[in-house]
Amino acid sequence: MELGRTRSDRGEGTRCEWVRGTRSPIDLSCCGPECRARESSDRDAARLTDAARRTEIAANVKNLPVVGLLALACSFLSASVACAPDGEVVASPRLPRLLSKQFPLRLECAGGELTLEVPPRRVLPANATWVDFVSLLVGPERVAALPAEASGYSRLGSSSGAWAELAPFPVFEGERILALAPDLVLAHAWQNPETLAVVRRAGIPVLVVPVPESWKEITDTIELLGTVLDVPDRARELIAELERRRERLRARAAPFGRLKALSYTNLGAGGWTSGAGTTGAILLELAGLRNAAAEAGLTGDVPAERERLLALAPDVFVVGRPDRSESSPPSAEFLRTDPALQELEAVRAGRIVSLPPALFTTASPELLRGAEVLIDELERLGAPAAPASRD
Repeated sequence: MELGRTRSDRGEGTRCEWVRGTRSPIDLSCCGPECRARESSDRDAARLTDAARRTEIAANVKNLPVVGLLALACSFLSASVACAPDGEVVASPRLPRLLSKQFPLRLECAGGELTLEVPPRRVLPANATWVDFVSLLVGPERVAALPAEASGYSRLGSSSGAWAELAPFPVFEGERILALAPDLVLAHAWQNPETLAVVRRAGIPVLVVPVPESWKEITDTIELLGTVLDVPDRARELIAELERRRERLRARAAPFGRLKALSYTNLGAGGWTSGAGTTGAILLELAGLRNAAAEAGLTGDVPAERERLLALAPDVFVVGRPDRSESSPPSAEFLRTDPALQELEAVRAGRIVSLPPALFTTASPELLRGAEVLIDELERLGAPAAPASRD
């Protein structure tokens, strides 16, 4: 998912937001009137979405007083966040807040309340990450349609049967959404605000959440969605199942716990890596690996030029495989063929793990499966328990 929200070197000076896990290889949603691109084959690149925006904000506000920073935080998350009253405990301050747990269901969202009179029966997941969440909780009979990228970038893959029979929609835009007549649209804060406004004006409820910055936010989203879809028991079962898998993975990952890993994406316009507060960081944390970028003090998705890679000197590179629509070489090829990088132990030893796009770029519970596959590969490669590089 690795493109940034404001990447000047890739045309994001116009604040183009790439689809992220939620990130469509087809739909590119923009947050400014100057950008109306509608197609992208870079789901891999979408994970860089959050980083540049954070970088931009940090540059503009580093001298603000604490009160100013708190106010800005609430403003920045306004598309998906409600600030809880003093003393009230909420699952995550970045998620919409439940004001009731029975129908009519009331949620505090940006700009007011969202009320659902009855459990939704025609849910529309607006991106691949929401497809993962929804399909883990309910069956296809409760879904109005699927985004076209679900076939390659969600856990459904090339599913057959009833899921495959659902109508696909290629672009997240107002007219297409209204024609599907959903009774709830699930979206993320990076998606086109104009489309979201059109849907809301038509009287269709829209639930917007931020892209997760921790595993807990992923499980909190499952719990929230379980209440919204009126399947709270299934949500609790799912969370318990995921935690059992996480515990088993923790035991398997223990021998590799000292290895420094680096998430890396390069689609031909420069490399990027994932520091703290990113889905890439969640993936490495679930795999029990040290995040070389985060340990170097990097936050968000940041440029990873040759000099930075040499300085970080990871023991393992984690990259995404190219998808069918990408014409540029895979990220792994850049690492293997750049002469200057041959001195890196991870490159020399061939410790470059390539994950399927649906696992590398997602922002859903499938990150756990990505971590499981990552450990599978490290076991296959016989990666050393102690790091080859020195801190």
